[in-house]
Amino acid sequence: MSKKFNIFRIIITFVFATLFLIGLINLSSISFNLFAHAGKNTNLKEIGGIKFVSIPGGSFMMGSKEGEGEDNEHPQHKVTLDKFGMSIYEITQKQYQEIIGKNPSYYKGENLPVEQVTWDDAMNFCKKFSEKYKVNLRLPTEAEWEYACRAGTTTKYYWGNEINGDYCWYGKNSDGKTHNVGEKKPNA
Repeated sequence: MSKKFNIFRIIITFVFATLFLIGLINLSSISFNLFAHAGKNTNLKEIGGIKFVSIPGGSFMMGSKEGEGEDNEHPQHKVTLDKFGMSIYEITQKQYQEIIGKNPSYYKGENLPVEQVTWDDAMNFCKKFSEKYKVNLRLPTEAEWEYACRAGTTTKYYWGNEINGDYCWYGKNSDGKTHNVGEKKPNA
């Protein structure tokens, strides 16, 4: 059985760890224990207009191979995770506004990912969403996020070793702005 999961599309310019380091959090994914909320075990579940997928537990090599990536991505090391749930797309401005009541994003559009939020803003979103829908929503750990992004692959990117605009938005194809969620090929 393939370890690839049909989860979410990546936007390279909004990598969670990078935004965290500069004081911003892109709600690129939110995570919680789907199995505590779900009556029956399905791979895809929608709660509050957000689609979640269950990610089976497993092990992977976290970080970048020697000669690749940034200094803080080394050494590469084995990480084992329990099963968890994660949103399949970035949180949209419409979804964020429905829970928080405002839209802090610079680029405006209901189906664009929310941006310009702090870590505290992201935690507040998770708290209010949890209260409204009676779930335990949280941001994914760095390990969960990387595990989900890699989708069982060992290449530099989940699609291979070279940037490919069919799979991600980046400097050369994004026009310097955000784009509607779900426009790129999935990672599995």
